[in-house]
Amino acid sequence: MAFRITPAHDPVVQIEFELPVKGRTDPLVFSVPKLHYFPLDVSAQYREWFQEQVTAKTATDRACTLKLLELLVPRHYKTLEKLTDGEIAQISKIWEQESRTNMGESSPSSDS
Repeated sequence: MAFRITPAHDPVVQIEFELPVKGRTDPLVFSVPKLHYFPLDVSAQYREWFQEQVTAKTATDRACTLKLLELLVPRHYKTLEKLTDGEIAQISKIWEQESRTNMGESSPSSDS
């Protein structure tokens, strides 16, 4: 029996966010991969950046989440960097929770 490996580009390992933006009629929609599915170059860049932040004692949750967003969704970074600490914290919490969810568990079942 062969086990099928879920590739990083599979939609099941992507987490989609919808962000209402003041002054826009349509929300900003973007997606990021689950934490263990980052492209290798992004992981390497982030590790290097993170080590520098730890050394400088500036590795806050906000800074870390924003750096990942900058690397993964650069097109929307100018908007994302303006979010409040609360909004960034929500993104971080959901990202972490959804990354721990097993495939097929991200939505509640109809009998839960």
